[in-house]
Amino acid sequence: MRATASSTPLQNNLSEFYAMVNFVNPDSLGSLQAFERVLAAPINKSRERGASDKERELGEKRSAELSRRVEAFVLRRTREVNAKYLPPLASYVVPTQLQLRVYSSVLGSSSVRKLLATSGGDYGDQTLTVLTNLRKICNHPALYAPGGGEGQEAGGEQQEAEFDPDQSGKMAVLGVVLRESISGAGERVVVVSQSTAALDLKLCDGCGFKTVRIDGGTDVGKRQDVVNSFNRHGVFLLSTTAGGAGLNLTGANRLVLLDSHWNPAMDLQAMARVWRDGQKKACVVYRLLTTGTLDEKMYQRQLKKGDIAATMMGGGGKAGGAAGSKAGGGNKEELRQLFTLRTDTACDTHDLLAQAAAAAERQAGRGGSGSAAGGEEGGAAAAAAPEFRDVSGSCEDGPLCAAISAGHVTFVHLDRSQELAAAAAAAGTQQQEQQQQQDAEASVEEEEQQAPGCSGAECSGAAVGAGADVAAAEADGVDSLEVEMEEESGW
Repeated sequence: MRATASSTPLQNNLSEFYAMVNFVNPDSLGSLQAFERVLAAPINKSRERGASDKERELGEKRSAELSRRVEAFVLRRTREVNAKYLPPLASYVVPTQLQLRVYSSVLGSSSVRKLLATSGGDYGDQTLTVLTNLRKICNHPALYAPGGGEGQEAGGEQQEAEFDPDQSGKMAVLGVVLRESISGAGERVVVVSQSTAALDLKLCDGCGFKTVRIDGGTDVGKRQDVVNSFNRHGVFLLSTTAGGAGLNLTGANRLVLLDSHWNPAMDLQAMARVWRDGQKKACVVYRLLTTGTLDEKMYQRQLKKGDIAATMMGGGGKAGGAAGSKAGGGNKEELRQLFTLRTDTACDTHDLLAQAAAAAERQAGRGGSGSAAGGEEGGAAAAAAPEFRDVSGSCEDGPLCAAISAGHVTFVHLDRSQELAAAAAAAGTQQQEQQQQQDAEASVEEEEQQAPGCSGAECSGAAVGAGADVAAAEADGVDSLEVEMEEESGW
């Protein structure tokens, strides 16, 4: 018997998934070459932005076939399973205000003008430099060093001299959440950021809160000691990359995600540090976004990004077709969207979903004209738009209400996916039990009403023969897979 376990999501690489499957159940997907040509290539092609309707349809068929072949021996334990055994989780998406002057100066710089004037699709490293600077400003303007190169942060003395929490909506909200949670309710808070420089800012020291920290510079052998000492402190500072997986921080029940990663799996792992086995308190996750800036653009791309796990396990990966490209890639229009600042909105994401829903309704009113793929994406947006709404007027979370009252928050979205996931998991368990009972009853009826002329031995022999046929077909490996697919597609 062979078994393998992975706690890391396989992102956008079907070859990695093939390697795991082939180890557990050799030849179940044929050779790697056949798998990549017959299954992986059509699935990946269907997820591209410019995929045709025919390519999307073929990709969905191959996704379904891949799911059918692996569902018998692949078991996924998702957070929906844990939802039945853990306390409630409330996850808030919180756009905030910003000091606009510095952000606007970067967008109006000669570097951005040159990038937007460049022809072709290769915009070079300068794109990443500008995006990095914009992300620094979204966290706090003191992190940005004008004229600095990629990855260059403002000096420590400059940061300390210029750091004012009220210059950044994120830091202002973080300060309120820390004071209300620690001083007011005696709770502990985890603060997560991809930027170690953002974690260096002296917000916690200024509020008198003791902190512990894990980032890329923390010795691996001392990580558990840091976690154990957290119970004597109020704030745990955690870098997304260094601590996104493998940590159990159930000593805290509130987590603040300061900034987003281009890879949504990194954020999901980081946000799961407090809502884990052993947690006894209701948990709250605050995801801070700077309204109308690159922050929201990255979050929107995370919403669109198709999870490869859904493709492998039956989701079809339809969302992936509309996925935005990573930093430094894409066409000029995508780049222009990233370099846009909206000051006339409380939440750009809400507006975008509402516009997509309205367009889908107009298309439906014209009799459903347009591509099938466009209809699917529009339908998804139409379904998501009513759910992505502002609940700041009815918010019941104390720290967040304080931030709203202080005028630091422009919009509050309550992510109810965990609540829905728990209900779905419970319903799925009940449905499975009912199905098992029905199968057992049907088996008894079949034995009692066995067809005349078919003795037990004959029926058993027929079943064995059918099983042998299936086994033979599976043993064909490459040929079976290719012939089956080629016959289906009419090649």
